Amino acid sequence: MNFIIKICLIFAGYGLVVAVWGCKKCNCDEQTFATYDCYKLRIQNDHYTFVGGQPVYSRTKEDTVEGLSYGITLLFEVEKFAQECNCFDLVTVAYACSCPDYSMKIKDKIKNIRIYTLHPFSDAYPGGGEVTHLFYQFDQKAELGKIDFISVDSSLKKSDFYNIPEFSYGLTASFYLNEKPAASRRAQFNVVVTFESGKELSDMTTEVYLQ
Repeated sequence: MNFIIKICLIFAGYGLVVAVWGCKKCNCDEQTFATYDCYKLRIQNDHYTFVGGQPVYSRTKEDTVEGLSYGITLLFEVEKFAQECNCFDLVTVAYACSCPDYSMKIKDKIKNIRIYTLHPFSDAYPGGGEVTHLFYQFDQKAELGKIDFISVDSSLKKSDFYNIPEFSYGLTASFYLNEKPAASRRAQFNVVVTFESGKELSDMTTEVYLQ
């Protein structure tokens, strides 16, 4: 009986050592990452201001926005389906590696983003026309450039959607309208995001008036 107890204690002690050593190996370094899948899209209207040459945007619920202060943010609700960390390889049980911050990977990369105007924007862009190239993104130097889908993938930002009850956690990407409408001050846009797998997510902004 004592022999059995000793054997149990030995295995218990070994398990504790393995778990502790495994935890030490989970060091939350740059190789720690979580993989996410985007499954829902919501678009919000933004109001841009420029402070010291740097763009600052905030969600707006106003019906009227200055034409060259308008932008949109794509809000992707995501589902985390995998998280990897540098844990001891022999630990085969479910192991919770809790890191304060970690790199994020998107399971299905963005292939294309298309933005359509619902109202006539100008003579060149009637209602229903594509106006994607009128929206720009800011790079790390706060310089405007046309939307680059590879750049969008790499610059998706982690965000807690505290101000949107339907969303608890997700990723965001923001774009700035670099031209005022000429045909109508009413503005509303439909955004379609296509992923490499062929999956599409879409949503429309609420209508605003661009002064």
